[in-house]
Amino acid sequence: MSVQVITQSFVMVLPRINLRKIWIFGFILITALLIFYIFQIGNITQTSFLISQHEKEVVLLSQQNKNLEFVISQTGSLASLEDILSSFNYEKVGKINYIQILDGTVLAK
Repeated sequence: MSVQVITQSFVMVLPRINLRKIWIFGFILITALLIFYIFQIGNITQTSFLISQHEKEVVLLSQQNKNLEFVISQTGSLASLEDILSSFNYEKVGKINYIQILDGTVLAK
């Protein structure tokens, strides 16, 4: 067999590929991937911003917790605790009233 016969049989088996369709498909694929990449970068940026905000909140809450632990360790007694609670404008509880529910009722109007 000659090379020409092999080439002709190979060309007959494969369908003819239109180069213009390949270029259009490639352009559409690259454009879609670029748009996807842009949205992913935006999502990553937003997520990293939220993480940094939450880390700041964690640091702030940790500092407040340490301050409260220090205040509690300084109080030491119930007498000084009453003074601290009065500075927070808490009121002393007088009489406690409980809600009485009848035995057979689930819902009352």
